[in-house]
Amino acid sequence: MEKQRDISFLEIILTAIRSCLSHKLLFSLIVLIPTAVMFVMVMWGFTPKYRAEAVFTSPVENSAMMPGMGAAKKLSEKGGSLTDLLGDSDEGADVTMTFAKSWELHERIIEKFDLARDYKFKGKFYADLLKKFRKDLKIDMNDEDMFLVTFEHKDYKKAAAVVQYFLTQVDSMYNYYKTNQARQMREYMDTRIKEVETEMESMKKDFIKFQRKNNYYDPDRQLESTIRYMANMQTEREAIKQEISYEMAKQGGRTKRVEDLERRLKNLENAINQVTDGKQSDMGVVALNKTPELSNQYLKLKSELQMHQAIYVMLREQREQLDMEANNKQVNLIVLQPPWENDKRVFPRRGLMMMFTFFIAFLVATLLCSFIEYMRSESKKGSDISREWESIVREICFWRK
Repeated sequence: MEKQRDISFLEIILTAIRSCLSHKLLFSLIVLIPTAVMFVMVMWGFTPKYRAEAVFTSPVENSAMMPGMGAAKKLSEKGGSLTDLLGDSDEGADVTMTFAKSWELHERIIEKFDLARDYKFKGKFYADLLKKFRKDLKIDMNDEDMFLVTFEHKDYKKAAAVVQYFLTQVDSMYNYYKTNQARQMREYMDTRIKEVETEMESMKKDFIKFQRKNNYYDPDRQLESTIRYMANMQTEREAIKQEISYEMAKQGGRTKRVEDLERRLKNLENAINQVTDGKQSDMGVVALNKTPELSNQYLKLKSELQMHQAIYVMLREQREQLDMEANNKQVNLIVLQPPWENDKRVFPRRGLMMMFTFFIAFLVATLLCSFIEYMRSESKKGSDISREWESIVREICFWRK
């Protein structure tokens, strides 16, 4: 048995070159015909496509125009109504992406530019037309988290117009969304303002009724005056007691003056008891035995009224801000790179397609020529491989039997 020797890479290359040179015509036809066909196709066969693109950022939530909105959100966290209306802080990007990928917007673009005719669409299902359109329209986020929209079409002017119309429509849809959201917010604010006004009027009536009933208008001043008044009467009472004691010790018994002093002392003690029991409240004197309870009720009614007044002022300010936002018709999208009419083709890529076709054809031609040359050499040797190959050829070329 003949011992096989190792074949180097250089020998393989030289053998392939010799095989190609032995079949120059076949090699040339296999390489040149596909390359020439591809050249004709890329120059005149394929429909060229052009690309228009734009870069923009999502609308920024204008929270600076509504300074009280943060407090309102915290205030409404228990109820949830206001928070649901406002939405999250990052809703701008999500809403923009939703509008950009909506079938409604895509349908508008197709009808506006009559793309069904450009696509030569004759199908029964509109979804197939949308599929063709979305294949040419790409919406992505770049590395800087900005929106990148591209559209490819055979007319570069129409491609730029489609992208520009796309930006205008997304901005219009977002404006409508914000206006409708502001309208709902205004309706909510109007309802809350009416509710707070009603509660404030009821609290004012209860507060005034409490003040009139208890003659309790200014607790600090009234209590200070009452304590001073009581201190003066108690001082006077002690002075009268001392004077009675002195007079009885001096005269050795009860006298007319002592009786007058005792009557004064009794009237003074009655006055002190009246102040303690609140029987002189019509004079602005506070009932000391009821002061803790009255002060607690007074502070509770006053704090609730002040809180509702603060809420009312905040709601009125927010209502005015919502009116300003509803009337704001500025462009929400921030376009960093507007579309322009780029007449450079993106399809077909002539150089790349020609190089790929030439490489594949060259590889096929080289393999085929090497195989033919190898089978010829094996046929001369009368090997088993050559006999098997001749058997296969006879089966394939049945007309040569």
